[in-house]
Amino acid sequence: MNKRRSTQPKLNLEAVLFAVKTSIALNCRINPCFTFDRKHYFYGDQPLGYQITQHYNPIARDGFLELLPKYDGAELKEPCKIRIEQLQLEQDTGKSIYKLNNGKSQIDFNRADVPLIEMVTKPDFQNIDQVKAFIKKFQYTLKNLGVCTGELETGAMRVDVNISVDDNARIEMKNLPTTSAVTHAIRYEYMRQCKILDQGGKIEQQETRGWDGKKTVKLRSKEGAIEYRYMPDPELNNIRLNIDDLVKNIKPNMPKTIDERLEVLLSSPYNLKLRDANILISNKELLEYYNELYESTVIKNKVSKNPINWLTHELIGCLSKSNKEFNKNLIKVNKLSELIIANDKKIINNNNTKLLLLHLINDPQDQNESILKLIKEYDLENGQSGNSNSR
Repeated sequence: MNKRRSTQPKLNLEAVLFAVKTSIALNCRINPCFTFDRKHYFYGDQPLGYQITQHYNPIARDGFLELLPKYDGAELKEPCKIRIEQLQLEQDTGKSIYKLNNGKSQIDFNRADVPLIEMVTKPDFQNIDQVKAFIKKFQYTLKNLGVCTGELETGAMRVDVNISVDDNARIEMKNLPTTSAVTHAIRYEYMRQCKILDQGGKIEQQETRGWDGKKTVKLRSKEGAIEYRYMPDPELNNIRLNIDDLVKNIKPNMPKTIDERLEVLLSSPYNLKLRDANILISNKELLEYYNELYESTVIKNKVSKNPINWLTHELIGCLSKSNKEFNKNLIKVNKLSELIIANDKKIINNNNTKLLLLHLINDPQDQNESILKLIKEYDLENGQSGNSNSR
């Protein structure tokens, strides 16, 4: 007899570890015993007829993420805490692709049954600036922990938004793909509901809506919780954790928080603007590159200006022109440092420095030559017009 492959669900221990790390970072109370439940419904993206989730005893509850103008943008006006209702592990569904050119929809099952972490907030948001700040900080937190990239565009993180006006039925907007889509969808849906109410109507039925880039569109009516017929999953055991030992072993090895990292960059000796600090925080490799560049230029060679503009504006700008993503090997730290030092000593002016930087990225073989030799060879000395064509 041929052996049959088991289709029974199994606990993913790495997912549990990531959930615990995220719970600690979000100041949550981790439950010493958590369970899994089946949420029964049939929809095209979940043909099993149920989804494994955590309805009754999720892995964590009662956390918060603090937003501060100093670290999260002056547009916040004042500090605020967004409370976390719960954080749960569950089984992902397929990806619904609505309204194709032929008028039909399709479902991509590649991500179906993959474990995910779902985080549910309390309705604490007072304005869209808080929503944007929260999403950005949550993205950076997940990336900082190594849980995931936090990218909305690739589906590594997805955002669902619930809106209700004047205690009417709550409308859910699913899988908003970008921060811009989140903000525009919130504005549109709020105005849509207000218009219905102003005309004497009522938002009577809960429903799920999507965003087509211009407006929210109805996807399906939403069932009430009682219709999901939640029941304990019969194939996954209750999980018990020794919370004290777990946190004791995990917390000391967690990286500095986003606020702690930003404080270092905003303070002496770096004294960066929040905008530039956020660019570095969003890319671990870029941050490491900057630290090495600062050490090489300012500390060792006493360059008068912080090299941040050459990195986050000029270098990234050159990469964008060349359709390249940042990679520390595209131009070695010591080579960019050598170029910045020559500029600081006024051997080469700003315009010619930018020309030579672009040339080094597109013709990396010239990085084997000294910067001073290249400046002389291409007639880029201060006061010269410059010609960075390849040899």
